[in-house]
Amino acid sequence: MKRIVLPLFTMIALLLYTPLLYAGMNTIEGANGCAFNPFAYPTNADGEWGNYTVLGHEISVSKPQIGMWYTLLDDVRVDWGSWSYSQSFFKRLEFSYAYELIHNEVTNTSKHTVGTKYLILEENAFDTSFIPAISFGCQFKNTNNVKGSADSYSFDFYAVGSKMIKQLPLPLLLSGGFLWTRGHTNGVFGYDPGYDCVLLANAELFVLKNVIVGYEIKEGPNYGSWRDSHYMDGHLAWMPTNNVTVVAALVYTGNEKNTRKVGLGEGLVLSLQYTF
Repeated sequence: MKRIVLPLFTMIALLLYTPLLYAGMNTIEGANGCAFNPFAYPTNADGEWGNYTVLGHEISVSKPQIGMWYTLLDDVRVDWGSWSYSQSFFKRLEFSYAYELIHNEVTNTSKHTVGTKYLILEENAFDTSFIPAISFGCQFKNTNNVKGSADSYSFDFYAVGSKMIKQLPLPLLLSGGFLWTRGHTNGVFGYDPGYDCVLLANAELFVLKNVIVGYEIKEGPNYGSWRDSHYMDGHLAWMPTNNVTVVAALVYTGNEKNTRKVGLGEGLVLSLQYTF
């Protein structure tokens, strides 16, 4: 427990001496979002790198965003690391890549995720103040060292809506959607023959312009012969500059001793993100 609590108290102390700025985040699987769940917003869409003319067409290119995640799941002796890159084009089309390495006392598993996301409806479209941003996304996943009869690769699909509510005393970002997946524990243990549709949800409260307190949940898929637990975490994000985001979270991935659902227990999540 000391390994989890001490970093959180350290971050809270640092918050008192921070200017009011903002930066973005990649998920563990690379898409612009939080730890597990993508947001509808494309990566750094307003951070324009430049406009380029290709075959007579002008292409707007965003500045890239990189992210690193480290998850310590002490209950099952697992260290889970992720390194990712994402970038947007035309302020609507996002491409991302993530490499994950999952290590325990017995074996190492690596996973590659190549993703794309398209913003089909901008936030507050049609001169309204209530329409959320809506995006559709696809991710190709490939996992090595898969045991048993599970597949080693798959495609995931998702639809997500995100809305920043500024009429409250503190700004609140709400995001939610659906994920169509075949992954066993996010694909770490391979992929099922059939798909299941699960729910995603986030609530992010901007207690300061550069400090976010949030909660997210990802429903565990149920394939019949394989059933995952729900994933949830409470997190604290701090933006010390307009390029850097630091995140600390407590995550719960289900009871590791449960014989009906696959769970990896609880643990600490730390992240460092950089937006160019």
